[in-house]
Amino acid sequence: TRATITVFPGSYRATVDNHYLALTDGNTVLVTAPDQTSGRFTLNPTLTSKGKEAALTAARKALNECLAATVSEPAGCPNTIRWASPRARQAASVRWTLLNDPWLETPTLVSDPKQPGLVSASVPVLAHVYASTTTQWGRTYTWQRKLPLVEPTFTVDLTDRHPVATWSGITS
Repeated sequence: TRATITVFPGSYRATVDNHYLALTDGNTVLVTAPDQTSGRFTLNPTLTSKGKEAALTAARKALNECLAATVSEPAGCPNTIRWASPRARQAASVRWTLLNDPWLETPTLVSDPKQPGLVSASVPVLAHVYASTTTQWGRTYTWQRKLPLVEPTFTVDLTDRHPVATWSGITS
């Protein structure tokens, strides 16, 4: 956002009211005279160590919630499967298991240049799904599948005091 203000001579520093983001080079302007006509902040928000930690914590929490889902297609989750069988799609019991550690290597968080409070990253996810249902006649049907390795992206909004991650959905 562009704004023009008139100020007294002095040194002026821009800051952010967010402990997940910090301003680096270009956040100070020196005004040397009352008639000075230019002074410009170059604001480049960067992620703090608390911001990185908060983003990864939110992503882990969201993935764990996705894996705790008891449906085949949990909304906004990377562990989504569309079964060919209509019975499987309506399974009464669905369990998800993670077969790898997506956090083994720390993902590289990338800030959105237009919205610096939004960060995203991709991690490898390898999951297994087990589903079962019992018919009214007592017959039990079960399905299971190891999903292919995918690298879904999570996005975290760090402008909120309690960041929440959202995942891109991957369909298998």
